[in-house]
Amino acid sequence: VRWVGMAASGAASPRPPSLKKRSHSFDQGPRDHAAARSHSFDLGPRAETLATRQDNMSMPTLPRGFSFEGVVPEDCRPMFARKRYAFLIGILLGGGSVLYVTKRAVEQSDLVGDFLSSIELSALRAQVAEQVRLLPEFNFRRAPDPGWSEPKARKPGRPGLVAVEEGVRPHYPVIMIPGIISTGLEMWAGRQCAASYFRQRLWGTLSMLRLFTLDRECWLAHMELDGLTGADPEGVRIRAAQGFEAADYVVGGYWVWALLIESLADVGYSPSNMHVAAYDWRLPYRALEERDFYFTRLRSQIEMFKQMHGRKVAVVGHSMGANVWFYFMQWIKSPEGGKLSSAWVSDHVDQVVMIGAPWLGAPKTMTGLYMGESRDFTYLTGALGSLVDAVMSPVVRRRMMRAWPSVHSLLPMGGNTVWGDAASAPDDPPDIGTSHGALLQRREGAETVPELTMDEVRERLEADALRTQALPDDSGEKRFRMWYDLRVGTPDELVHPPEAAWVNPLKSPLPFAPNLTIHCLYGVGISTERSYVVDVPPPPPTPVAPRKGEESPAELAACAVPETVPYLIDRSVQAVNITNGVRLTDGDGTIPLLSLGYTCERLWRQRAAYNPSRAKLVTREYKHQKSSGAALRGGPESADHVDIMGNAEMIGDILRIVGGQELQDRVISDIARISDNLDERLFGSAGRKPALPPPSPTPDAAEVVVAEAQTQTAQAAAAPVTGSAPQLERCDDPPPAEEVA
Repeated sequence: VRWVGMAASGAASPRPPSLKKRSHSFDQGPRDHAAARSHSFDLGPRAETLATRQDNMSMPTLPRGFSFEGVVPEDCRPMFARKRYAFLIGILLGGGSVLYVTKRAVEQSDLVGDFLSSIELSALRAQVAEQVRLLPEFNFRRAPDPGWSEPKARKPGRPGLVAVEEGVRPHYPVIMIPGIISTGLEMWAGRQCAASYFRQRLWGTLSMLRLFTLDRECWLAHMELDGLTGADPEGVRIRAAQGFEAADYVVGGYWVWALLIESLADVGYSPSNMHVAAYDWRLPYRALEERDFYFTRLRSQIEMFKQMHGRKVAVVGHSMGANVWFYFMQWIKSPEGGKLSSAWVSDHVDQVVMIGAPWLGAPKTMTGLYMGESRDFTYLTGALGSLVDAVMSPVVRRRMMRAWPSVHSLLPMGGNTVWGDAASAPDDPPDIGTSHGALLQRREGAETVPELTMDEVRERLEADALRTQALPDDSGEKRFRMWYDLRVGTPDELVHPPEAAWVNPLKSPLPFAPNLTIHCLYGVGISTERSYVVDVPPPPPTPVAPRKGEESPAELAACAVPETVPYLIDRSVQAVNITNGVRLTDGDGTIPLLSLGYTCERLWRQRAAYNPSRAKLVTREYKHQKSSGAALRGGPESADHVDIMGNAEMIGDILRIVGGQELQDRVISDIARISDNLDERLFGSAGRKPALPPPSPTPDAAEVVVAEAQTQTAQAAAAPVTGSAPQLERCDDPPPAEEVA
């Protein structure tokens, strides 16, 4: 792009830059400057050497007046100023291409024809104008391109180089665990319709988009798992990609882990002391071990790093990667899993860093499994929203989520006790009106009234699972089951949690690892979906049965009652903290604050039964700051659930942690009030209590036995409150000597 701009500006004999090698660097050269515009860091001292490297990088001579330290020069701006229009043209061409290729795939039902005949052109024009108005303003004449360096006083520097200047060097070997959908999936065996895709990624690259667009049913047939067993379809083998490229980028240049990996490399890390533990994120967690031996391999990798470097490791997980690690800590000490003990975690892991962890789940998962809806599909309304639904309907979206058992691990945990009821919820603001505890609400005049609570939706989802399990194999509807126990635990379950509860911190305690430090890093200050205003969809058209004796297979199929969803989000509802029918709360744009912060900020700090060894907790919150200019993704101060992986301050904190430095708490949100309210619902007592006292630095076997005896004695002596968690003693209230004995 820069070469074309320079040619247009009259630069002498420009040559196009070399495109032989893909760049993954913060230090953005001419080959990757488009990525620099979407995520910006101060180039730091390396910028000074760029001019001397022009010949080696096949760069043309820079135009007169060109500078890395200023805004885009005036003679380059006209081409950049037209980018907004090119972006809009791209949207129109892309939409037309989707319509063209989709029409061939759905020719029998004439889906596109039905859609086009059902709308008025005037309404479509109005909807297009409205959506264009909502697009970001790409005006490069008014604002500097965020891909270009600004004074350090205004923008953070490249975090890896800043950390090097601070003296940060590798200390702990690093294990990275990606989140859901951020690991590429490759095809090792498939059906004839995808025969040309051997070892190509059916998730995570443009190959996925190509196959999905040309033959959606073929793509679904390969990506869907058996909803009852979690097994691959017959004749299909889809497996996780391996190595750093498994999770650095998703679909072209959409970075996920790339910026953190590069920053780790800046301070001295390499493949010999850091590892990405990629996995098939569709599988139920137990199948990760049964099919792929994932937890056995993860254990071996950690043991090998400790043996090689003589130090315990640091584990860094993002999103669902935190749930996978929590499950692993239960697996390693269980007779049903690794058959070891909590001492293994204490002996091999020193630092755990979890980024945007959905410890208590997310409401959008419940609505996705129940009715195929979430906020992600409400941004386009009217005719354009109908176009999206024509290509990917709520029924298809629900079918996909039910075909991926791992999604169930992200369902909201604790039911109404944690997430509230029709009367109130722990995270309700003072002037909420209808409580967030009513997960689904309906419009009644100018107000909204409760429709279904979290428990009621879960009960309906469980009933729907039982209904589908009774369907024949050829019914066409996806059969599925509920995979995890997400309820509040009892004292007995806390001592010996069942496998189905290993993802649930309300039923499974942390391992006995007194030297372990757990860091919870997450973003705040972004409107996040919490509850929904819904409407009942219109009934499907009544099929006309053929005359008896004249039935054909096609006619019988057409006669079947089509699958429907029970509710749709009412996109027409707009009000304070309600956008397109979605009621919003604080969070990181995907996970509400209640789920991100409560376990680290309160549960594990003050409840001994959930943290028996009193492991150290550190909570770090990052306030979201919108990027300036034309960045299509968040900049270096974004706290969005995915874009926080490029947050310069957070990356710097991670580098300090793995470099052996200690961090302190930083809480800027309303999590203390929310935790007080949730404590009242769970334990019948509110208010911040003193943190648990630190444990002995080198526990022996006798101390482990005493600590476990203390926990079990407290659990046995406490009478649980009906419908809530058990009343548990504090670790700083020692039991009588005879009980310890």
